[in-house]
Amino acid sequence: MPEENIAPNPQDAQPISKQEELSALENEISQAESMLEQNAANAIAEQITPELEELFFEDKVGFVKKIFEMQNKFLQDTIAPKVQRANELKGEITQEAQFAEIESAKEAFLQKHPEVDFESLMSFYQEDLSPRQMESISNLPPVEFFEELYKLYSAQNGTPAGNNAPTQLVGVSGDAEVGGNENLPMERI
Repeated sequence: MPEENIAPNPQDAQPISKQEELSALENEISQAESMLEQNAANAIAEQITPELEELFFEDKVGFVKKIFEMQNKFLQDTIAPKVQRANELKGEITQEAQFAEIESAKEAFLQKHPEVDFESLMSFYQEDLSPRQMESISNLPPVEFFEELYKLYSAQNGTPAGNNAPTQLVGVSGDAEVGGNENLPMERI
């Protein structure tokens, strides 16, 4: 049976990943940069008008400035959008990687501490921590962040964090009036 040449259906195509799109854009940018002079020269040559040719003989500096303006416009029209998109993709890829790392750390934390109400923990972080405490734990790696947040949460809410809670002390209270020392600043008056 003869093989038929069937054009692929665009709907059946796999969506390309952001990493693949970034790689393709970087290749296009490097190719465009290597051919920049030739492509820019061709584009500018097509735009030369009789007035611009006349400017060459009358005001060479003005002519060169006009050529540079045309070259810059060519760069902005051809390469700048690709560079901007490549930078956006890099940012998105980095953000997705960070989010995945945070999610992984969250899952590991919840497996280690199944008793924790994660919503309450995050509410504690957003509403109850001082700005100084937030700043000190915000810069930690995700795994350490969740552990340190849990320690702070446990300390404030009286929940034992790994059975490291202090035991209740039993003793006799002292009488503050017995044996007062007159050398103390408050007793001198």
